Amino acid sequence: DAELDAFVRQHAETAFHPSCSCKMGEDDMAVVDGQGRVHGLNGLRVIDASIMPLITTGNLNAPTIMMAEKLADRIRGRTPLPRS
Repeated sequence: DAELDAFVRQHAETAFHPSCSCKMGEDDMAVVDGQGRVHGLNGLRVIDASIMPLITTGNLNAPTIMMAEKLADRIRGRTPLPRS
């Protein structure tokens, strides 16, 4: 275990766009629900690129902002804007 830990510390990096690590859903492997609430913990939400189901083909900034805006509206109880 110590050798594996040392290898990961030596070689792991986050220079890329980390995402998709906290699955959204209701199955046993899901970390958060559709509101960003962490299963099994009260008062904790995850609303960032980690809840994306698949990595986007471009930069993560705009999709992450969109998700945060949509979930913020849900948290505040705001009606979503109509599709144009």
